Amino acid sequence: MQSSNGRVILCCALLAAACGPPRGPSVSCGIATLTGPLVVLESFGKGNALAAPPTIVPATLPVRLVGGPVLRGIVGQPDSTSWLVGAEGELPPDVRPGYGVLIVHGGVAQGVLVFDGQVIPGAPVIGTVALGSASLPLLGARVDPREIADSSCPAFPDSAR
Repeated sequence: MQSSNGRVILCCALLAAACGPPRGPSVSCGIATLTGPLVVLESFGKGNALAAPPTIVPATLPVRLVGGPVLRGIVGQPDSTSWLVGAEGELPPDVRPGYGVLIVHGGVAQGVLVFDGQVIPGAPVIGTVALGSASLPLLGARVDPREIADSSCPAFPDSAR
């Protein structure tokens, strides 16, 4: 009888642990990871492309690879009309970046999202993203960061600033 009580207690403890708060990323984080880049691309069709980078140049910005890691980016302004964002860190070996998009909200740069593939036709190039040995065109778009990320897993975490 006593071993049966021990099993009941053990089962209850396991159930309580399983019903506790989530320990990993939420489902909404995964959905945002998939849909956020689409929102950014759609912003170009809605007339939200930037013709020039913001006037306030931050020293650093997060650089997120679509569906991948976040790197710390160092920002420079080689001239008055463009930015140069150099990402620190190693790229995963299977990544083939094509271009970056500077996300701006309320006139403030939030971060750079790096896509693979070809540059969006007709989008103004406002600078360059340096990733390893690659030099990529930098586009810009006005997008509210809340539309591309979940509050529990931001697209551009402060830890990468």
